[in-house]
Amino acid sequence: MKKRHFFFIADLLLLFFVFGALSWLMDIDVFDRFFEPYYPTTTYMALWFIGSFLLRKNRVKVNVEKTLNSLILKNIGIHVTIILLFYYFEIYSYKWILLGAFFLMTVSEMLIISLLNFSKLLSEVQMDEPNNVKALNLAQAFDNDISEKRITDSLQMLVIKEIGDEEYKFVERNLGELYSKTLFLSTSNRFNILQQPNDAFLQIINLKAVNRAGRINKLFEAINSKLPIGGKLIGYTLTPVYSKQKILRSYPEGINRLIYYVYYVWQNVFPKVYFLREIYFIITTGKFRELSKAETFGRLYSCGFDVIGEKIINGKRFFVAEKIKEPIFDENPTYGPLISLKRYGKNGKLIKVYKLRSMYPFAEYLQDYVYRHNDLEKGGKFKNDFRVTSFGKIIRKLWLDELPMFLNVLKGEMKIVGVRPLSKHYFNLYSKELQQKRIQHKPGLIPPFYVDMPKTLEEIMASEMKYLEDYEKNGLLTDWKYFWKALYNIIIKRARSQ
Repeated sequence: MKKRHFFFIADLLLLFFVFGALSWLMDIDVFDRFFEPYYPTTTYMALWFIGSFLLRKNRVKVNVEKTLNSLILKNIGIHVTIILLFYYFEIYSYKWILLGAFFLMTVSEMLIISLLNFSKLLSEVQMDEPNNVKALNLAQAFDNDISEKRITDSLQMLVIKEIGDEEYKFVERNLGELYSKTLFLSTSNRFNILQQPNDAFLQIINLKAVNRAGRINKLFEAINSKLPIGGKLIGYTLTPVYSKQKILRSYPEGINRLIYYVYYVWQNVFPKVYFLREIYFIITTGKFRELSKAETFGRLYSCGFDVIGEKIINGKRFFVAEKIKEPIFDENPTYGPLISLKRYGKNGKLIKVYKLRSMYPFAEYLQDYVYRHNDLEKGGKFKNDFRVTSFGKIIRKLWLDELPMFLNVLKGEMKIVGVRPLSKHYFNLYSKELQQKRIQHKPGLIPPFYVDMPKTLEEIMASEMKYLEDYEKNGLLTDWKYFWKALYNIIIKRARSQ
């Protein structure tokens, strides 16, 4: 169905919906007398329909802003004409419904036009880039005795044309001088990478935004397979700020905020909610996703890379990643609002601990990276942890993120009071003695942290050792005392684990 036909039909259906909604809100039984001769509602709808047809409102221009401006002017003209006719024939009934219909119809039509351009918006916002260029295999160029100056000049022109001048300078600084072992690509398709020869490259530079890939991890895994340990990948993602600024510039003030809200919900809610995720991936095939820093780097780490450099340039987050291992090939990564994280339980068994998401997707792979770059703050948490979302900070303060762990208690994997269930990274930070002591007992919902309020990792370990030793002497009494002390500190002293 063409856009103009869709808009014409939608406009007609909107008329019925708007008048029905207004009459219901104002408790007026409009539709009981809907077909009476000269009834104001029928007259208004007929005049609106005729005016829309004569003024060709269904013609959607290429420029969305011009379309919306034209729509507003035409609606004002139609409505003024209707008012004049009503006054001429002395039809004064339901004037508030008619006025409300004008505003609701105008706003609804503007929204429909914007949604009609939504699929185009996705590609414009995320894919504001030139067409793909073929792989530039510099090794073949050197084999053909092409001069290094000619190669580098051609390379510079290609990269600048593809991503920009300032972006090229970043790539050049991080490229090194291994031109004969470098592969330049502009692709979002992993098969373009897999068809490249094995053991031929030490560096791969991809000039296409990672957001373009339908299966991002598969793309990274393919690149991993073509690099040796120590090989480098240089790439970039388009940041959410880039997308927001693009939308706000592309639409008139006011409507641009509404469009961005719809876009934000589409990109950040639909992919993460189970029953909406299928709709999202059917429509987008996984492309054009918003990627946070945490998700981008987390995906790289899960695919065997260590991020050794980054820079934001013109709304693009460039990264330099070094291959350190083979990919994890996690077939069930945590992505939705309810997540399950692998943590050490009793006897060293890995259990799935349930939580509400407070971090960006794939953030769990970044514990080592954040530890190396941020260190620990008081209480044993990471300083300035960029993995935590704004919403996550709120639910953490209210302990809402930990409510699903009651499922682990019901399953018998955890108890109410006990040491925290730790990830592999955190567990390895502990002394061997405490590690052995920990795995002899079930982890708990309320840790001894809230009793002793330790500030350093050493103090946390001492607090947990003391609790475990007391628990081994008298388990029930120890948990009873720790429960009430922790509750007192939480409620009265406002103790928090950030």
